[in-house]
Amino acid sequence: MCLIYKNVKKKTRKKFEKLAESIFKQLIKNPEYETVEHNVQLDGADGKRQFDVIVKSENVGINILTVIECKDYNKKVPISIIDEFHSKLLDVNANKGIVISRKGFSSKAISKAKRLGITLCIADETENDNWQSIVDLPIVLEEIHLIHLNINVQVRSDSEPTIDFDSIIKINDQNLVELIKSKWKNNEFDLNFDTKEQILKFPELKKPHKIRTKNNEFFELENLEINCNTKRFYFVTSTSKLKNTQILDYIIEGKQMIFVDINSLKDSSLNLQKISKQDLKNIPSNYGQIRVLPPLDLQPSNFLARKID
Repeated sequence: MCLIYKNVKKKTRKKFEKLAESIFKQLIKNPEYETVEHNVQLDGADGKRQFDVIVKSENVGINILTVIECKDYNKKVPISIIDEFHSKLLDVNANKGIVISRKGFSSKAISKAKRLGITLCIADETENDNWQSIVDLPIVLEEIHLIHLNINVQVRSDSEPTIDFDSIIKINDQNLVELIKSKWKNNEFDLNFDTKEQILKFPELKKPHKIRTKNNEFFELENLEINCNTKRFYFVTSTSKLKNTQILDYIIEGKQMIFVDINSLKDSSLNLQKISKQDLKNIPSNYGQIRVLPPLDLQPSNFLARKID
């Protein structure tokens, strides 16, 4: 029985370390200059020192090393762990140290970590096994629907250009429909929901704006304006109901980061509850919010071409 128990503990410990690795990989902003590694041996003053996770980054030519220790205890981490970790941190000359637990830290551990500049975090993940989430936060899904999209082009020409749908959707030989779909999918539009109708901006389309007609003629646009109307719908769930939700709770800083697996939102068993904008006032202020943008189905009827005489 003891051997089985130890094997299970080792398995959950490694799983906890991989959770920390996964979270910090999601925090990386520039993979070209930042790397996250699991179970690394670093050279210390008295030989190799093992760290559960390390983060290496480069900023304006300066290499920065962050070392992370994971403690999958069934109790709060004591001050002695902070002492041991601080010694390891100094041995490898790390720039930053982070200790992560599942059950929190003792008051003495928090006090000393704060004095030494060590960051303390609680990491958690919702799964289908026996792990019980220590944090259960409401999650509001904000689903954005495009109700109306209109593209107006104004052409000044002495001739009678044949302007059709194919002509309009190619500005400077760029497919405008595909550009709109891409920016919508990546949530790149700065949408202002306080305005009923708003103009969408496309810095990718440099002036002068030109279109090519069926006769293979180029015409410069006098004006190009793309506007739209949107509508929002709200649904509510919680972190405990979403599979593979990861949470990082910064103890000293008093902030939380939530990482939601978008694919878990497709689970029909969630039974998402639809709410009104007014109902948002009844949800605790620390809720997480996810913006969902369904794929666009743009049709020729969305577009309007006008010619200036």
